[in-house]
Amino acid sequence: MFDTVGKNRKVNRRRQTGALILSVILIGSAFSALLFAGRQIVEEVAEEAVVEVTFMDDMAAPPPPPPPPPPPAASDTKEEEEEEEEEEEEPEDPEEPMEPEVLPDEVPPPKEDGGQKGGMEGGVEGGVEGGVVGGVIGGVIGGELGGQLGSTGVKSVHWSEVKAKNNVQPKYPAAARDMNLEGDCKVRIFIDEKGKPYNTQIVACPKPFEQAALDAANASSFYPMKVEGKASKAQFVNIYKFKLSS
Repeated sequence: MFDTVGKNRKVNRRRQTGALILSVILIGSAFSALLFAGRQIVEEVAEEAVVEVTFMDDMAAPPPPPPPPPPPAASDTKEEEEEEEEEEEEPEDPEEPMEPEVLPDEVPPPKEDGGQKGGMEGGVEGGVEGGVVGGVIGGVIGGELGGQLGSTGVKSVHWSEVKAKNNVQPKYPAAARDMNLEGDCKVRIFIDEKGKPYNTQIVACPKPFEQAALDAANASSFYPMKVEGKASKAQFVNIYKFKLSS
């Protein structure tokens, strides 16, 4: 029994010794492998190509100057000199003396135009300031109605100077009401000696309201306009406002 125990101890020691030796061998092999690998890396780094750097001089030498142009040929120079001499020898045309302009001693007066029936452009002395739309500017008070609409002879006054007997208000056009249109109309009204309108003209008015404004002006009546106590024709501008009630 004791012999068996002693043998087992020897066997265990041998095993431990063998395992220790094997471990030392493995560790040594691993260490040797690491050394070898490190040497290879160092050699590879050492064997890498060295990059060469060359510094160039920025200040390059300037290019040589261009050769001077060849001198002109003798024949060309001679021809140019001859042309210059010919130009100098050509005589200049003498300036012709200008004859003095003889002015007449007396300027004849302008021929006066006898004019024509119905007045002349610009009116005559005593014409009405402002004139008449479509007529001759500066007509005479009391003149007869000329060939054109609204000719001379009708005094132009402000609407506030004319008193209305029956100032008819215009009817609002249905088309303008449907489109919600509003506007002001200026109508020139000509009244006779009895204050009755005998001519009406649109001065400024939106198209949808023109007829309604003219109808109202023609249906109205006014007191006669008096000049020096005498009933006279007159003209004025009346304003008709077309506004929808809110």
